[in-house]
Amino acid sequence: MEPVSSTRQETEMSQPPFPQSQNPQYQNQPYQQVPGQPYPPQPPMKPRKKWYKRPWVWVVTVIVIIAFAANGGGNKGAKVTAGSTASQAPAAASSPLATTPVQASTQAVAPAAKQEEKLAGLNEAVDAGDLQYTVTKVQKGVSKVGSDYLNQSAQGQYVLVSVNVKNTGKSSKTFDSNLVKLYDKDAIEYSSDSTAEIYANDQNHTFLEQVNPGNTVKGLLVFDIPKDVQPTQLGVRGGMFGAEKKISLS
Repeated sequence: MEPVSSTRQETEMSQPPFPQSQNPQYQNQPYQQVPGQPYPPQPPMKPRKKWYKRPWVWVVTVIVIIAFAANGGGNKGAKVTAGSTASQAPAAASSPLATTPVQASTQAVAPAAKQEEKLAGLNEAVDAGDLQYTVTKVQKGVSKVGSDYLNQSAQGQYVLVSVNVKNTGKSSKTFDSNLVKLYDKDAIEYSSDSTAEIYANDQNHTFLEQVNPGNTVKGLLVFDIPKDVQPTQLGVRGGMFGAEKKISLS
């Protein structure tokens, strides 16, 4: 009998594990080991959920939609506010209470601007730095300057400007006719003719001498310009880098 028992035991040990029941009602029951079954069966793997069925995906989607809606609503409100402000602007501008002060201020500034544009004329002193200029006379259409023996003819016409230059500073100054420019109605600039000035001033070199404080020099400034040009202004400076002041010649 012993050999038979041993053979039965070996046969039972060589059989595969007891299969798991496919009936759902037995799937959740605890496993009971059967004699001859060496290890318990493995539980079946649960199927993985698809990504769009996971809860966190929907939570993130809802948060993004709420944030987008909030931003869109804020921009829309800003546009409405800007539109309301823009619509109120014409009403404020059309209001008589708003336009009346502006018109009054414009009328008050206009006379002041005209006074600033008015230039000094003949026999009016103009300060340019430490030099004070006074134009006393203007001669146009002069063809020649100098004496019968020593003279110079103009290429076009000479314009002679009689001027007094006073030193109003605290130190001596050297007056140079290059500090003075002539302008026509188109603002074209003309420089003086230093050679013609020597003939026009009878060899008097007053314009190149130093002028002490309080002293005044007198002389003729000579400009050679085309015959069909009408001089309108004289530009004067107190130095080579000084601000230019204008004097009307009309």
